Formats: sequence, structure tokens, C-alpha cells
Amino acid sequence: MRRITRVLFTPLLLVAFVSDVVAPAYAFPAPSLGAASNYGILTNSYINPLPGTTVSGDIGFTTAPAIVPAGVHTNYGSALPYATAGADQTSTLAILGAQPCTFTFPAGPVNLATDISHGPIGVYT
Repeated sequence: MRRITRVLFTPLLLVAFVSDVVAPAYAFPAPSLGAASNYGILTNSYINPLPGTTVSGDIGFTTAPAIVPAGVHTNYGSALPYATAGADQTSTLAILGAQPCTFTFPAGPVNLATDISHGPIGVYT
């Protein structure tokens, strides 16, 4: 009986260990945003027509908004590190654009606000 228990227990233990260590990968890892990661808005022209808007993070632009948004902005405007953040943003978009989409959307138009064919609304695995 002890030998049978040991013979059955060892493979089960190995399967349990391997299944915890080797997790399936469903998506590519997110690329680093570099200097762009601190920005709430990073654009050439920023238009903010609504008073009372709050932006969390830095704001980078070359054309300023008519109304300055509320919030704490360590970097505001086109001063450094705006150029570096823009280059990092471009680099990140190129990396993301090169990754294949592995999700198969249903045929026809898809309303992303109500489509649940992929899981919860707004979440694409």
C-alpha cells in the first residue's frame, strides 16, 4: 500500500507544482512608456473647452489650452521632458502596433459598450 501511495503521489505532486509555475500567457507584456508614463495628456495641440476639468499627471503640448486644467502638473507645456516623452510614446505605439491581435471579433459592427463575446464589457484578454 505504501508503494502504491508513493507511486500515485509523486506524479500528482509534480503536476501540481508545474501547473503553479507555468502559467499560460494570454497577451504580450505591456511595453514601457518611459518618460511618457508620468503624463496624463501628451499631445501636440491640447484644447480644453470645459472649465473644471482635472487632469492627473503631467500635461505636455506645443499649443496651450485656453483653460488650464486643475490638478498637480510637475511638467506643463513643451519644456523638457516633453520631447523625450513624445519619443517614448512613439516608440511604445510602434511596439503595440507590431503585436498581432489574437482576438476574433464577431462578424459585422461591434458595439464595444455592450459586446460581451470576449468577457466583461471594456476588458479584452
